[in-house]
Amino acid sequence: MSTCSREVACLQEELERCKADKDFVWSLWKQLQKQSPDISEAISLVVTREKAKRDLELQQLVYIKQEEINLLQKEVDKQLEKIKVLESQILNDKEQAESIERQESVLIKEQSAKLQEALEEINRLNLKIKEIEKQNKQVTSDKEVIRKLKKNNEELINERKELLLKIKCLDETVKCLEDRLKQFKKQEREVSAKMSSLQVEFDEEVKTLKSNVDIAVAEKNNYRQIASDVTKQLKSTQRELEDTKHLLSMTESHFHDNQVNGSFSTVSPDVLDQLLNYQKLLERTERELFEARTELNTKKEELVVLRDSHDKRLTRMKSLNESHGLLLQQIKTYESSQSELTNQEPILLNKGRSPVKESRTLQHENTTELWSQLVTYRSRCEELERIKLDQEEEIDCLKATCSRNKTIINELKLFLEEKQYIISQRDTALHQLRRVASCSSLEREKEEEIRNKLRNEIILLKEENRLLRNDCYKNEEMIHSLQLTINDLRATPPPPPTHTLNKSTNTEQISVTNSCVQVNLIPRNHDQETPRLAYRRSFSAHALIDQQTHSHTALSHSHTAQSPSHTAHRRRYSEGDILASYHLLSRAIDKLSQSIHAPSIPAPPTAPPPIVRQSVPNQSTHMLSADKKHSKTNCSSSCSSNSSSTHKCKWHHQLKVAHQRIKSLTQQVAVLTDVRAAAVKSLEEAETERERCECQIKPLQDKVASQKGIIQSLKEDMKLLENSYHELQGRCSGLETVVSVGDKRGTTEEDIKQFRTEKKLLNERCSTLSDQLKVLQTELSLIEKERESLQERCCYMERDLKNKRQYMNELKKKISYLESKSSTDDEKISHLSDHVITLQQSVEQYKHRITSMKTQSEFNLKEKEKLKDSLTQAKEELKASKLQLRALQEESQRKLSIYKENEEKKDRHRKTEYELIINELEETIKESRTIINHYQQFIKDLAKEVSELHRQEKLFQERGGGGGSKSDDKVSERARKIAKDAFNLSETEVDQFMSSQGDEGADLTLIKSVTKFIDQKGANMSSQQLLTDFMSSISLLNSRQNQEQ
Repeated sequence: MSTCSREVACLQEELERCKADKDFVWSLWKQLQKQSPDISEAISLVVTREKAKRDLELQQLVYIKQEEINLLQKEVDKQLEKIKVLESQILNDKEQAESIERQESVLIKEQSAKLQEALEEINRLNLKIKEIEKQNKQVTSDKEVIRKLKKNNEELINERKELLLKIKCLDETVKCLEDRLKQFKKQEREVSAKMSSLQVEFDEEVKTLKSNVDIAVAEKNNYRQIASDVTKQLKSTQRELEDTKHLLSMTESHFHDNQVNGSFSTVSPDVLDQLLNYQKLLERTERELFEARTELNTKKEELVVLRDSHDKRLTRMKSLNESHGLLLQQIKTYESSQSELTNQEPILLNKGRSPVKESRTLQHENTTELWSQLVTYRSRCEELERIKLDQEEEIDCLKATCSRNKTIINELKLFLEEKQYIISQRDTALHQLRRVASCSSLEREKEEEIRNKLRNEIILLKEENRLLRNDCYKNEEMIHSLQLTINDLRATPPPPPTHTLNKSTNTEQISVTNSCVQVNLIPRNHDQETPRLAYRRSFSAHALIDQQTHSHTALSHSHTAQSPSHTAHRRRYSEGDILASYHLLSRAIDKLSQSIHAPSIPAPPTAPPPIVRQSVPNQSTHMLSADKKHSKTNCSSSCSSNSSSTHKCKWHHQLKVAHQRIKSLTQQVAVLTDVRAAAVKSLEEAETERERCECQIKPLQDKVASQKGIIQSLKEDMKLLENSYHELQGRCSGLETVVSVGDKRGTTEEDIKQFRTEKKLLNERCSTLSDQLKVLQTELSLIEKERESLQERCCYMERDLKNKRQYMNELKKKISYLESKSSTDDEKISHLSDHVITLQQSVEQYKHRITSMKTQSEFNLKEKEKLKDSLTQAKEELKASKLQLRALQEESQRKLSIYKENEEKKDRHRKTEYELIINELEETIKESRTIINHYQQFIKDLAKEVSELHRQEKLFQERGGGGGSKSDDKVSERARKIAKDAFNLSETEVDQFMSSQGDEGADLTLIKSVTKFIDQKGANMSSQQLLTDFMSSISLLNSRQNQEQ
C-alpha cells in the first residue's frame, strides 16, 4: 500500500507539472497568434519559467541536504555522549584502582603481622623439637625398636593390599568412564546426524537458488532472442514501409502519403529505446545474481569453519570429562593416604629410636618396590594436576565459545531473513520483467496486425489510384462535352483550343478556391484547423520529438560518468519530454481527424433553420441534390467531393489505428518507468541492509577482541602456576633422592624430621594453589555473568525479530530448531557447572584439612606477588582504556574529516548538476527558438494562402464583370451563403440587406467585405468589429454609386 500511495503521489505531481506546462504553452500559442507577436516576451517568459523550475529544484536539494546535516549532527551528539560515558567509566575505574591499592596496603600489614606470629610459632616448635631429641637420646631399648620394625613391615604389607584394592577400584572407574565415553559417542552421532540434516537443507536451498539463477539466465537469453527477433522484424517493417513509400510516391495524392510517413515514422526508434531498456534491466539482474552467488560461497566457507570448531569442541568436552573423573579418584586416594600418614606420625614420635632400626630393616627387605610405587604415585599426582589445569582452561574456552556461537547463530538468523527478503524482491522484479515480456509479445501481435492492415491499405490505394485515373478520364470527357455545348450556345466564332483549356482550368481552380473559402468561413470551422494546418503541426511535432531524442541520446553518451541521482533526474526529464511529445502528436492527429470529418462544401438550406450548425451527412445529401438541379458544369466538382470523402474515411481508420498505437506506446513507457523505479528501490534497500549488517558486526568484533585479551591474561596466569608447580616437583624429587641416599648410607631421626617438615611445606604450597583456583573460579563467575547479559541481549533481539517478522513461518521453524539446539548446549553447560561445583566442594574440604598447618609464610609471600600482578593488570587495563579513548577520539576526528570531504564532494556535485541544468536550459531555449521559427514560417504560409485567395477573388471579380446572367445568379447565391455562414445571419436578414443595397452593388460589397474578413482573420478581431467594418464598407460603396449616378 505504501508503494502504491507513493506512486499515486508521484503521478499527481507529474499531472500538475503537465497541466502547468500545458497552460504555459497555450498562453505562448495565444500570444504568437497575434498580428505582431513579441518574440522577446515569449522568450523571457520561457526563461523565467525555467528559472522558477531550477529554483524549486534547488530548494528541494537544499531541504534534503539540510535533513542529512541534521542526521549527521545527531550522530555526532550520540558519539559525544558515548565518549562522556566512557570518561565516567574511566573515572570509576581509577576510583576502584585506588580502593584496591588501599585494600592491598591493609592486607600487607595483616600479612606482616601474621608472618611475625608464624616466626614466633616456629621458634617455639624448635624448642619443643630439641626437648624431644633429648628424650629420644635417653631411649636405649633395641628390642622394642625391632618389634616396631616388624610391625611396620606388617603395616606395609597391609598398605600393599589396600593399594591393590584401590587399583581395582580405579579399573572399575575406568570402565564407568568408558561407558560414559560410549554415551558421549552416541550423542556425537546424534549431533552429527542433525548437522547432516542441516547440511542437506542448506544444500537444497543452494540448489533452489541455483535453479532460480538458471531460470533467470534462461529468461535473460529468451529476452535477448526476443529483442533480436524484434529488431529483425523492425528492419523488415522499415523495408516494407520504404516500399510502400515508393509505391505511394507514384500516386498523385502527396498529401495522404506525407500523413502516412509522418504518422508511422516515429514508431521504430521508440521500440528500439524500449529494447535497450530491457537489456539494461537484464544486465542489472545478472549483477545482482553474481553478488548473491559470491555471498553464498562466503557463507558456505563460514559454515565449514563452524563445523570444524564444533568437532574440536566435542573432542575437548570428552577429554575434560575423562580427566575430571580421574581427578576425583586421585584426590580421594591422596586424601586416604594422607589420613593414614597422620595416624602413623604420633606412633613414631612416641617410640624414640625405632626409626633407625626400621630403616635398617627396610634395607634388607623389598624397599625398592615401595619406592618405585611412591615415585609412580607422585608422577600420577603431577599429571592429574596438569590435567586439572588444562580442564579449567578448556572450560573457560568452552564458555566463551558458547557465547560466541549464540551471537553467531543470531547473526546468521538475521542474515538468512535479509537474504530471503532480497530474494522475494528479486522474484517481484522478475515477475515485472515477465509482464513486460508479455506486453512486448502483445506489441508484436499488434505490429503484425498493423502490417496486415498496411498491406490491405496499399492494395486499396492501388485500387483507388486506378479509380482516380478512370475519374480523370471521365472528367476530361465531360469537360470536352461542356466545351462543345458552350461553343454551340455562343454565336461568336469558336476561340482557339488553348483558350478553352485555360478557361477550363481556371473554372476548376475557382471551384476549389470557393470550396476552401467556404470551409474556412464556416463558423464551426473557426475553432478547427484545415487538414493542411493539422498535417503541418503534426509534422512539426514529429520533428520536435526527433530533436529531443537526439539531444537526450547525446547528453546520455557525454555524461555517463555522472552520479546516479543526476542520471535518474535526467531520465525522468527525458521520459517527461517523450510523454509530452506523444501528447502533442496525439493532439495533432485528433485535430487532423476533426478536419477530415468537416465538410468541404456546405449545402444550401431550403428554409431558415433554427440552429445554424448542422450534421455532416445531411449537408452532403443537400449538396448532391443541389448539384443535380444545377447545370452540368458542377458534375466534376461533385465527383471530386465524393472521391475525397472516401479517402477521408479510409484515412480516418488509419488515424484510429495510429491513435491506438500511441496509447500502447505510452502504456509501455509507464510500465518501464515502474520497473525502473522498482529496481532502484531494491538496490537502495540492499545498500541499507548491507550498511546495517556492517554496523552490527563492528561491536561484536570489539567484544571478541576484548574476550581474547582476557583469555590471554588467564593463560599467562596459568603458565605462572605451572612453573611454580614444576619447582615444587623438583624439590620433591630432590627430597626423594636425599631420602634414598640416606637409606643407603643410614639415615637418622633428624633427616626424617626434615623430610616431614618439607612435606608439610609442600602441602602448604598445595593450599596456595587451591587459593589460586578460587581466584580463577571467581573470574569464571564473572565470565558467566557476562554470558548471561549476552543471553538477555539475544533474547531481546529475538523478541524484536518476532514482532517485526511474524509472517515468516518457515524461518520460525528453523529458529525454533536452532533454539532447541542451543538449549541442549545450555544443558551441557549446566552439567559442567555442576561438575565445577562438586570440584569446589572437594577443594573446600581439602582446604579445611590443610588449614590446620601452621606455617603460612610462603603463602603470604605468594599472595603479595599475586596482588602485585593484579595491580599490574589493573594498570594495564587502565592503559588499554586510555588507548581506547584515544582511538575513539581519533575515529571521531576521522569521521569529521570524512564528513567534511563528503560535503566538499557534494558541493562539487551540486556545481556540476547546476552546470548541467544550465546547459539543458540553454538547449530548451534553442528548441523554443526553433519552435518560434516554425511558427513564423507557419504564419508566412498563411499570408501566402491569403494572398492567393485575394488573387483568385480578383480574378473572380474580373470574370464576374464579363459573364452573363447565369454567372451573376451563381455569384449572388454564393454571396448569400458566405454572408449567412460568416456572420450567422438568417435568410430574411440577408434579403433585407440585399434589398437595402440594391441588386447591382450588393454582390460586390459582399465579396469585398468577405475579402476584408479574410485579410483580418490573422488579427484575432472580434465579430462585432468585423460587422461594423462590413457595414461601413457597404455604406461607402452605396455613397460612391449614388455619386456616379
